[in-house]
Amino acid sequence: LTQMEKSIAILEDLRTKAPTTELRQTYFASVQDYYQFYIDLLMELHQNNPNKGYDARAFQASESSRARTLTEILTEAQFDLKADLPPALLAEEKRLNQALSTAEQERVQLLQNPQGYANADLEAIKSKIETILDDLQTLEAQIRRENPAYANLKYPQPLTLQQIQANILDDDTLLLEYALGGDRSYLFAVSKTEFTAYELPSRQDIETATERYITALQAEDRNPLSEGTKLAKMLLDPVAGTLKNQRLAIVADGKLNRLPFAALPWGASIEGASIEGASIEGASIEGASVAPLLVNHEIINLSSASSLEAQRSQWAKRTLAPKQIAVLADPVFSCR
Repeated sequence: LTQMEKSIAILEDLRTKAPTTELRQTYFASVQDYYQFYIDLLMELHQNNPNKGYDARAFQASESSRARTLTEILTEAQFDLKADLPPALLAEEKRLNQALSTAEQERVQLLQNPQGYANADLEAIKSKIETILDDLQTLEAQIRRENPAYANLKYPQPLTLQQIQANILDDDTLLLEYALGGDRSYLFAVSKTEFTAYELPSRQDIETATERYITALQAEDRNPLSEGTKLAKMLLDPVAGTLKNQRLAIVADGKLNRLPFAALPWGASIEGASIEGASIEGASIEGASVAPLLVNHEIINLSSASSLEAQRSQWAKRTLAPKQIAVLADPVFSCR
């Protein structure tokens, strides 16, 4: 545990040295196995020492592994990155953006040419666009280095379990945070007053069942609800005794981010909303029709609990717009 904590500290330090958001994201994605091992180690220690708080530390590690990049982006958005910069840097940024716009117009015109086009011409334009994007990224790194406000920027730390319970959750909300691992996965269930960690099947088992259910949901020739019973049991059975009618804030992991949790078959249906022929083997409510999770629960998907706190902090400082407008659009993109 001591060695892993030192390793995580090194990873966190290296991450902050990446000059751009894109590089931080790429680097952070490449070291997620360290966090998975750290969570697994803490949960193994929790099994041997259930009163030492290792499960809460595992939850904290889960938050850290997913909250960093988004909270940093939200924090950076609160100040003007280009303030007090030399005019030459601003002029170069304007030039590169104009060049990028011109190259993109050339690409679109080439693709829409009724006489067709040569693949070599298209590849040349793509290469030009990639070069401009690389130059923009290099310029962004230089802008960050030369901006004193950015140099002094202090990023918020992921929230602790106690802060999440005090600042994020209310009496009617249950946070379900999933952490998938190679040999075993975990579910952290957090309410306003309680916290429990549960062991789940491996990442492969969960993601295989997830892919199977997503495929069933996309099929047009059958009612897929009953085909999600295995996955629903995997993900929700540990908290079956605590699921009432509360709001569920779900922090997914891996391929679970593609899963519409609202469509999981779970819980007794409300009057008039029963689905014929759907049942869950071993469900806690015997003899009742089973409905999608959405019927009895409001579902909220979060990237992390900590990022929600960062968003709320920004919303509190935001000046309300004097007018409101809703824009609905149905864009059609023709790209090859």
